[in-house]
Amino acid sequence: MATATVIAITGQAWARDEDGNLRELRIGDVLQEGETLITSADGRVELDFADGTGANVVEGGQEVAVTPDLVSDLIVATDASAQDDDLEALLAALDDEDGDLLDILDATAAGAGAGGGGGGGNSFVRVARIAEETDPLSFSTEGGLEGAEFVEFDGGAVAADDGEDVTVPTPAPEPGADVEIILTAPQQVTEGQQITITATVSVAPQGSPLVITLSNGQQITIAIGETTGSVTFESRPDDAYLQGDGSIAIGIDTTTGGGYDTIDTTSEANVIVSDDNDITTITLTVPETVTEGEPITVSASVNNAPQGSPLVITLSNGQQITIAVGETTGSVTFESRADDVYQQGTDTLNLSIESAEGGNYEALDSDATAAVTINDDADATTITLSAPSAVTEGEPITVSASVNNAPQGSPLVITLSNGQ
Repeated sequence: MATATVIAITGQAWARDEDGNLRELRIGDVLQEGETLITSADGRVELDFADGTGANVVEGGQEVAVTPDLVSDLIVATDASAQDDDLEALLAALDDEDGDLLDILDATAAGAGAGGGGGGGNSFVRVARIAEETDPLSFSTEGGLEGAEFVEFDGGAVAADDGEDVTVPTPAPEPGADVEIILTAPQQVTEGQQITITATVSVAPQGSPLVITLSNGQQITIAIGETTGSVTFESRPDDAYLQGDGSIAIGIDTTTGGGYDTIDTTSEANVIVSDDNDITTITLTVPETVTEGEPITVSASVNNAPQGSPLVITLSNGQQITIAVGETTGSVTFESRADDVYQQGTDTLNLSIESAEGGNYEALDSDATAAVTINDDADATTITLSAPSAVTEGEPITVSASVNNAPQGSPLVITLSNGQ
């Protein structure tokens, strides 16, 4: 399996997987088979294939696929110089002020020998730095000095290196280069969270910033000389209602600036937005006490009005409360206990929620309870006595007692004032 470890980075470099996702490379990162190495225009990456060949270099503005066919000897090694023994001698002669360059050069086939230039100066050839370039999608193993540039001076003095660093400008996009924009985004966010879309280009903009307008109207600006830019926006409102997972596809509508001849804008980022289970709570309210015979009204309220369908709440005594769409309260009224003349004492009616349906909520808290105390109301029952108005002595007297409510549970025993 083809792998390579990053041991040095100049500028910026990324690894792109088979799904198009980019990760910025750091020293110590490992490139896996199937990934593509991308270097910025001014970038440079040194790789170690752990095969003993040392550091291998990928220059700027390259895209190299990591495949089983990619082995370390296909990449130009930093210690694999194009120099040979003759070139080493030539460079040594250039550094020797008293030496004669012609002493180590092969004789010419014909013509005059070499001589000093006019003006008493030196007439010699200085060898330029050997340029070893790579094709964007492959590496060349051809070496040698072909293509090296030789510059001949006319005898004038050559300025000495002052030792100061020279700033090399970032090269402009090559004419006709197919510059690609890669969009990246988080795979999933929760509603209410922000989404950050990052755009990365293979070559930094020159002359003017690259302005990318996304399909949702958001804009990303990549500054001159940079290769990335981003924009952050809201996903969808965080609410209490069930919406399920929604997918947002972000593409590129238009681009302006950057100085590119052509640009690939087909990249797309997809983000899944999920519910977050915000809880809606049901609250029950009742009067603390009622007198028997009085009705009991139970009210239910929610902190988020039902959406899509009413919320139907079934109480533990079988009564139902309906809260309409867009409303936050509902109630039901029912009898406490029959109003009678008999002593029953104080009763407590405990209520809870048996079930709750509808409302389109992400999550519903239906643990509410309520309790009502029911008291007697001291209805009076009257005893009436009746007897004959007069009797003859020796005749019996009959006293009758009547009540307007018949005794319940036990007989009513009445003791008269004469002890009867």
